[in-house]
Amino acid sequence: MEGLVGGHYKPLTEEQIQIIHQTSLRVLDEVGVKVELEEVLKIFKNHGAKVDGTIVRIPPSLVEQALQIVPHEFVMAGREEKHDLYLGGKRVYLGTGGAALTVLDLETGEARPGGLQDIALLARLVDALENVHFYLRPCIPQG
Repeated sequence: MEGLVGGHYKPLTEEQIQIIHQTSLRVLDEVGVKVELEEVLKIFKNHGAKVDGTIVRIPPSLVEQALQIVPHEFVMAGREEKHDLYLGGKRVYLGTGGAALTVLDLETGEARPGGLQDIALLARLVDALENVHFYLRPCIPQG
């Protein structure tokens, strides 16, 4: 999927980006992340992360090493090749997303718990919109 051509939006200074980066490194190293898949826990451990049960603490050196080898562009595959998203460069894609617990009912104008019908309705809408390139669940179905 071609996407739209865009530039670079840079709301943060390089200094602010570095503060976020250094803080992220500290959180990954000191607090860690929860990982429940045994295979992933083994991969982290084999690459030098500290694994304690399901908590993985990732040392800054491992993060920096990963950042050096990760590709700057990649393809997020669609169900069909014509729906692939080519991430990187100046391509821009628009899509849905979220995790709303309530939705605005279009017929009554009232807020109500989101349901499967809302997910299906928005999927149909997105499918018909040429400039919306991907669909993520807009709400969490209740009940």
